[in-house]
Amino acid sequence: MEANAVNHNSNINNSQPLTKAKAPQPPRTGTAVRITTKKSNSELREILQQICSKYLKDAEENTQPDATYNTQFCEVLNKAITSSIELTKTIP
Repeated sequence: MEANAVNHNSNINNSQPLTKAKAPQPPRTGTAVRITTKKSNSELREILQQICSKYLKDAEENTQPDATYNTQFCEVLNKAITSSIELTKTIP
């Protein structure tokens, strides 16, 4: 019995230190938009206003947990911004 107690104690002493668990990350969709200095302040302001109004409108109707809603909203938003930027590039 005493040998088991010694082995049990050595397992405790040799255990790895606890680390903080990382929150699960949403899957990468490849549609993220990087805002660069090439965008003017007015363009950025317009994009942010559209984002805020859409987010607040949709949040009122949200019935999902906030984390799920935020993840899904960001994915849709990234796709919309990417499409908008692509259209801007094709129209002179």
